Amino acid sequence: MKTGISKRVASNEKRYRDFNKRFVDSLWVIDAETLEVIFISESTKKLRGYRAEEVIGRHVREIVTDDSYKRAMDVMKKARQEYEQGKDPAYRIEIECYHKNGTTTWIEITAKFVKEDGEPLQIVGISRDITDRKIAEMNKEHLLKMYKEALEEQTRLRSEIKLFEQLLPICSGCRRIRDEKDNWWPLEAYVREKAGIEFTHSICPDCTKVYYPDIENEEDASFVAKSG
Repeated sequence: MKTGISKRVASNEKRYRDFNKRFVDSLWVIDAETLEVIFISESTKKLRGYRAEEVIGRHVREIVTDDSYKRAMDVMKKARQEYEQGKDPAYRIEIECYHKNGTTTWIEITAKFVKEDGEPLQIVGISRDITDRKIAEMNKEHLLKMYKEALEEQTRLRSEIKLFEQLLPICSGCRRIRDEKDNWWPLEAYVREKAGIEFTHSICPDCTKVYYPDIENEEDASFVAKSG
């Protein structure tokens, strides 16, 4: 049964039908307590594929996706609190609705709470199709994500290249180092040429035991190694 509000909405929908076809996809009224559709204009068929009589009496949860339902309830809760504080807010939200053909469609809703004597609190709103815009936005977000991932991959590759450039190819036999022109350098000569560092020779304790087993003093072994 239509309430006074829904009757006036229906009357205005008929009166401005040509206007609505161009600018408004759907006019509707929902019971704020039960969240069931009281009235919806026939233009909903164009928006979601359903005839008005297929939608009236259905709960909002059956119409919108789970994520959109949760988001809509959060917005509605805040708007209702403001309404009960004496304010008269109109709220706007973008939600994803089920289409009769099995797909979904995106709509932008503008709605507000309305209360008349002897009638339950109701939500009156209009819905506009924004599917094309949302698809474009999601495509843009996807491209931006891909671009970001490409930049991150490029940065990673540059870091790896820099690391590889810092690694010196060294002969496992004679310990010579190969430069960028494929010339092989003795270690000391390469470091001297590239870094300007001069070497001074000594001998470590382990090598002292191998090469100079008769010399116990490390300094003496180093002196012999330098002299040799």
